Amino acid sequence: MRQLEVGALIVVVLLGCAVAVIITRRNYLLRGSGGISLALRAAAPDLTSGRPSASGASTQSRWALGLGRFNGDELRWYRLFGLAIKPRYVLHRSEIELTSRRAPQGPEIHSLPADAVILECRHGQQRLELAVVGTAATGLSSWLESAAPDVGL
Repeated sequence: MRQLEVGALIVVVLLGCAVAVIITRRNYLLRGSGGISLALRAAAPDLTSGRPSASGASTQSRWALGLGRFNGDELRWYRLFGLAIKPRYVLHRSEIELTSRRAPQGPEIHSLPADAVILECRHGQQRLELAVVGTAATGLSSWLESAAPDVGL
């Protein structure tokens, strides 16, 4: 019986440490300004061509919750539940093309916050969907549109 109590205590302490590490990482990533809650979904590639499919949400990967951090002309995206300090995606403003804006539909309603806005965009050849909440959608759209035009100098 004593071993069971010690084992349970060890499990509780380890879970507490894991939660503390995740919270500390989140605070580290959001320090200063320029951080937003940002869910990301990349288009699943078409198995025949290897290119992203444009046929809709049924061929999409799952939504991944994360944090977006603006750094100059880059939007760096980090997974919410992870240990990595390096971003999973680095989106360059000059390479992002905003294609549409919509509300969550179908099963997305249960995966995302109620007031989320989904921004569909292209980053190079990859199709992405970014889900942001409330005024962050306006801020992200403004950041994208404020890029200087590529004049090829």
